[in-house]
Amino acid sequence: MNWIKKKEKLEIECAELKDTIKKQASRIEQLQRHLLSTNLSENEKELLKQSLEYRLDEEKRKNDELEKEITRLKELLKITGRKLNEYEKGELHFSGDLRPSHTEMDVPITKLKQKVIFY
Repeated sequence: MNWIKKKEKLEIECAELKDTIKKQASRIEQLQRHLLSTNLSENEKELLKQSLEYRLDEEKRKNDELEKEITRLKELLKITGRKLNEYEKGELHFSGDLRPSHTEMDVPITKLKQKVIFY
């Protein structure tokens, strides 16, 4: 059940990314407060604020993309695990002439098992 470990790893990574975004948002707020207390011109303050907000938005966008990828991978792992279990229990059925021989199935299933183990 190596795919479970991969899923857990992805969930941990997602949580870490969320934590990073929170820390960055906090840091940006801190920098914005600091800006207000410095002697920068209003124009410089506004430019710096916009730059920081842009960077935060970029990090949020990247995090959203990673969360979508994690969700997609979780679903693929779930399907793969289910199909593997069906195969191992002999419940994987094919209709008509499409049913491959056991020898033909052993190669792809072995490859599938190896891929699941690596993830």
